[in-house]
Amino acid sequence: MADKKNILFAAFEASPFIKTGGLGDVSGALPAHLKNEEFDARVILPLLSSIPEEYRSKMKYVTNYEVPLGWRSQYCGLFTLRKGGVMYYFLDNEYYFRRGKVYGEFDDAERVAFFSKAVLETIRYICGN
Repeated sequence: MADKKNILFAAFEASPFIKTGGLGDVSGALPAHLKNEEFDARVILPLLSSIPEEYRSKMKYVTNYEVPLGWRSQYCGLFTLRKGGVMYYFLDNEYYFRRGKVYGEFDDAERVAFFSKAVLETIRYICGN
């Protein structure tokens, strides 16, 4: 069999960690469904403050690095957790992700921009792991 094809799902929510609707359902279920001999499916999420402590306490710290965003650089911490045979990556930044709600903040566009840039920066730290 040839090498596995790598799939990295980047989503703002995924069940069971955080879910507000259909996106959380799909991004929580699809990677586990695709993970087999042919595909290595993983998920990367923001480490939102509403993720329950039962999951947060099991996460493993990997590293931290700076993410360029506009005229400045922002801290990003990388954590992992394997659940249901799927590797999940969590990106930490308290300024953007330590909020009372998942969506509906005044700076949602900037939060998603940071997350998107952080996902791209993170790839160098997770390739081969």
